[in-house]
Amino acid sequence: MPEYRRILLDGAAVQVTVDGDELVAGDGRRVKTEEAQHLPPVVPSKVIAVHLNHRSRVDEFGIDLPATPTYFHKPTSSLNSHRGAIVRPEGCKWLNYEGEVAIVIGRTARNISPAEAGEFIAGYTVANDYGLHDFRDTDAGSMLRVKGSDTLCPLGPGLVTDWDFRGKRLRTYVNGEVAQDGSTDEMQWDMHYLVADIARTITLHPGDVLLSGTPANSRPVQPGDVVEVEVEGLGRLTNHIVTGPTAIRADVGAQPTESEEVLSTALGGDWEFRGVRPAPAMTPARAAAGPAGRVTVMTDSADAPTGRRPRKRLHYGEGREALLNAAVRVVARGGLRRLTYRAVAEEAGVTHGLVVHHFGSRDALIEAALAHTIRTSLSSSALEPGTGEIADFSTGLSEMVSADPGTQAFQYELLLESRRRPELLPQIRELYDEYFEASRRELGRMLPAGADEALARLVFAALDGLVLHQLVLGEPDVTDAALEQLRSLLRLRAAGDPGDLGHVHAEPSDRA
Repeated sequence: MPEYRRILLDGAAVQVTVDGDELVAGDGRRVKTEEAQHLPPVVPSKVIAVHLNHRSRVDEFGIDLPATPTYFHKPTSSLNSHRGAIVRPEGCKWLNYEGEVAIVIGRTARNISPAEAGEFIAGYTVANDYGLHDFRDTDAGSMLRVKGSDTLCPLGPGLVTDWDFRGKRLRTYVNGEVAQDGSTDEMQWDMHYLVADIARTITLHPGDVLLSGTPANSRPVQPGDVVEVEVEGLGRLTNHIVTGPTAIRADVGAQPTESEEVLSTALGGDWEFRGVRPAPAMTPARAAAGPAGRVTVMTDSADAPTGRRPRKRLHYGEGREALLNAAVRVVARGGLRRLTYRAVAEEAGVTHGLVVHHFGSRDALIEAALAHTIRTSLSSSALEPGTGEIADFSTGLSEMVSADPGTQAFQYELLLESRRRPELLPQIRELYDEYFEASRRELGRMLPAGADEALARLVFAALDGLVLHQLVLGEPDVTDAALEQLRSLLRLRAAGDPGDLGHVHAEPSDRA
């Protein structure tokens, strides 16, 4: 497979080919590979990176991929080369490696299909998508300073053409020890898909670069560490970490932070236990060995920078559930239109990047929150799991509404919003189907002849109406009294003719 590199030769940028242990320029000049000063193998007009793509990375964070990829942009000023120094600015701690495959565009691409995308790719190179997570609290959405700071995008050593990306191994080494070990086969979206996806709305020019994602086990590195990314068939990209000559200015802009989100991202995985981490280690090998103790990191310590508003303490064991509860409260208090990543993050006392990581899209957040409220309501109302005894039917209903009115308000808010937004109807139907089936199952256990659909819907409508009445007007005693009357009717139904609902209503006076 042909490999092309760019080096600085006699003061000029020159493209060369690889010939054994030498690099050969077009005019015949030769230089030993080990002596050459490498440049990035291409000169892109833009560098675009996918957020998450490798399944091992997704599993590490305990989250779900969105339905389609999401991206961020790295400025070309972040470009670096094989053997280049990676600068960790003074005052920063959380610089992570991310070994990746870089796609290089060969022809102008706009509005092409995945099947056509291969014709527009010049080749591939190795990349290390370094992340300066000290700025994650402010740039989690754009990733601008996290991934776009100077020197954080090394590419190389060369551009390889005619390389088949399928089934290729990718490994990252820190000081000679394996830190990442993945494969291109674990990518959710392959190289052709990524190129076609971006090219729908963004014109890709020759030399443009797309970074295709990293496998699990991205971890922090320290000044003095040597980091190498090796991709089967593409070669090995080598860089070393240095401390920047100047500190981050303190008289302007956001400052580096060590919040629970910074550490959770830098040290990897276990979002449910974010903020409770192994003590940071100097190298991946030491991190793997780990100290015996654990440290708890909170964002509202006395050491927080002056002027920074302390955040609430999040119950870390709740993890995803805590975010769902926060979403429910936001909607219950202000309506569905107030539901944003930032509103949920503010309510939960975290940064909005964590909400993005967990749910990927607002629709996914709504769907997950709705499913969460259904589970909560069914359990607390004693509908499911029930006992099969009429005396126990919905005994927890009034207490459920009194204890957690926000959950019920959230559901009714979505119900009303679905009249204005028909795209919400599938979730609303799912909501009602869950409740209806739970009611029907319990009625079937209580009534000897079972419950047909009409009776189940009638009983569910009664329960739904009682919940709404109490939610708006209060009066839990009215709810309890009405439920007792409903149970009396069900007892008559159980003892009487199951096929004649009118007979059930006549039964009390006949027996009186």
